[in-house]
Amino acid sequence: MKKINAAVRELGSTLHLMNSLDKKLVYLMLATSLLNAMNPYVLIIGNTQLLNAMVARRFNTAIRTAVVTYLLVIVVGLAALFIRQTMLVSAARANEVLKIRIHEAWEQVDFATLESKEYFSTMNKSESSFRYSGGVRAFFAQLQQSLENVLEIITGISLLAWMVVYRITEQRTILYATIVVVVGLILLEAGLGWAYQHLTKQNIHIFAALMVLEKKMNYFLLEIVNTYSNIKSIKLWGMGDLIQTRYKAVWREEKKQNKTLVHIEYNSQIVAQLISSVAIVAIFTLVVYKMYLHLLPIGNINTLFAGVVQIASSVSLLVAAWQHLQRFQNQIQYVQQVFAISQPPRQTAASQPLPAASTPLVLQFDHVSFSYPNRGEVLHDVSFTLPFKGVTALVGENGSGKTTLVKLMLRLYTPTKGTIRLNGTNIQHIPLAEYTRLFSAVFQDYEVFDIPIDQNIASSTTIDQAKLAAIIQEWGLTDWIAHLPQGAQTPIGGFSGENFQPSGGQQQQIAIARAAYRDSRFQILDEPTASLDPIHELAVFSKIKRLSAHKPSLFITHRIGATTLADQVIMLQAGRIVAMGAADDLAKQSAYFQQLWESQAAMYNA
Repeated sequence: MKKINAAVRELGSTLHLMNSLDKKLVYLMLATSLLNAMNPYVLIIGNTQLLNAMVARRFNTAIRTAVVTYLLVIVVGLAALFIRQTMLVSAARANEVLKIRIHEAWEQVDFATLESKEYFSTMNKSESSFRYSGGVRAFFAQLQQSLENVLEIITGISLLAWMVVYRITEQRTILYATIVVVVGLILLEAGLGWAYQHLTKQNIHIFAALMVLEKKMNYFLLEIVNTYSNIKSIKLWGMGDLIQTRYKAVWREEKKQNKTLVHIEYNSQIVAQLISSVAIVAIFTLVVYKMYLHLLPIGNINTLFAGVVQIASSVSLLVAAWQHLQRFQNQIQYVQQVFAISQPPRQTAASQPLPAASTPLVLQFDHVSFSYPNRGEVLHDVSFTLPFKGVTALVGENGSGKTTLVKLMLRLYTPTKGTIRLNGTNIQHIPLAEYTRLFSAVFQDYEVFDIPIDQNIASSTTIDQAKLAAIIQEWGLTDWIAHLPQGAQTPIGGFSGENFQPSGGQQQQIAIARAAYRDSRFQILDEPTASLDPIHELAVFSKIKRLSAHKPSLFITHRIGATTLADQVIMLQAGRIVAMGAADDLAKQSAYFQQLWESQAAMYNA
């Protein structure tokens, strides 16, 4: 009973979600199910009355019964068909709305959660659930089929039960026989019901395993062999046999699981047929015996046969529909989890406006610490002041907390302890959209998309061409863009005839130009020259220095020599600030700075 209650609660939660997408869907589904379930029994009862009228030689009554019955069946059938088609069209639209909501939920979740492996796994599963479960349209089609079959079974059993109990007390033999049959059926059906539930659990388990295997196969088929850089690596390292071997292993496992799934569904059908067949044979015997004793009109033989056939058919369809519905329930849980986690960021206090555009800005970290979800603290009691002027370099070894500090600065993360202030105002009190417009940032894991270069830089289809041309010239992209077939309008990737694949350095230049295109007051660059050659690297750092008068910058770097171009250097070590100041001063006063300088200088002096 607990499992049934849990299944009902889950279905209710899913229906609540679906109702939020389109309030008509549930009503359309109910109307379709009722009309479709009613129609077979309208025909059965009408034909029974027609037979009884013919046996009694009431031919006028028989004609009227036939006309009314078949007209009603046609009208109800057409109405059900129209409503069902409307339901499926609405469900298809709701499916697209749900996809959009999932993507919006991803955007609303805080950045620290978004970067966690647990959330990323749930996010991927919520997206893939549409492919494996069929989405909203499949859910309502299966739910409508299930409800329709349940109503048909209830109606059929009610008719047969009436025939069983009708005039049951007139003869003791039929009364005792009925009691024995009913008790035996209850016990037998309980055992068969347990067996069916066990098979349904196996079905859901196998289907969940197949979803994981399908994802692995798609990785090999769609991601590895369809990515330009991957194909180069496979060719260079002779990894073709390895990839094929791993793909075939997954394919064999999927084949094995699919075979198991087919057997489970076949066994489920057998059990379902036993559930209906045993009951039907017993009831059929009782009713025929009552007709033999003249306790039922002979015309009711039609109700008996048609009702039995209808119940058997409905049970068979219900088995398949219910298991598909359970699969959907198993998949939709990931969508529910995404919605539960993905809540819009809350403003912690009354909103404070940004300082006026002409006001100098100062960012202050006041005893700030930060911990990732389910991980230890990575920044410890960090305090410093960063005026929005000149160039600041953030230096430290891998894992020292540089990128985490920048993400706190951008409000991608929220401090675990301490406060970050802008001109004395807690940045959590400033509207997020206004605050983030202050910055343009390029991280190490930047992305260049398979769209034209100019749209990659502008992050829009609406482009200020004069501004774009100036940035391309200013940041040194002109040399290679000028040689492309369509210049800055050349599409990137294999979806166009050009099939242009930019190098790593060119991609980084596009990412830096994207940051420059944005009208911000402060620029943050995380390892901005990691993919550039020394000549372009020097040009980028020189450009950052030259433009700092009207767009101050902070850059993260491993190259200690680049700090000579900065007005201020912040040294991070193991999540703590160990030194701050000008590069010349740190070279004299900071042992950590000297250690980094000497270790890199040794490579050139060797």
